[in-house]
Amino acid sequence: MKAISSQRYLNEEIINEKLAELENAEKVTIPVSYIEHDNNQYAIIRDGHHRLEAAKILGIEVEYVEYEDNNWDKSWTADDALENLYNDSDWYDVETGYPIF
Repeated sequence: MKAISSQRYLNEEIINEKLAELENAEKVTIPVSYIEHDNNQYAIIRDGHHRLEAAKILGIEVEYVEYEDNNWDKSWTADDALENLYNDSDWYDVETGYPIF
């Protein structure tokens, strides 16, 4: 399973705040929604892009947890989810930065 996002914009000030918050943390949780697309499993990052970046910088373990969302339509296909959750860039693998689709 790959964690993916379509949000590339990160605010340095917020990252610095998250670095201070997570300084002594052992693990950080990042909310995701799971989809299957073209026979591959993906975890769409729903929130916590700045926490994720800070965790990467600090070398903190990341745990992805199912996001509880009243706006998630149970009838959505994977393509619907990708369209409705799109942010500011093409979808990419958050570990490598490489485009997914």
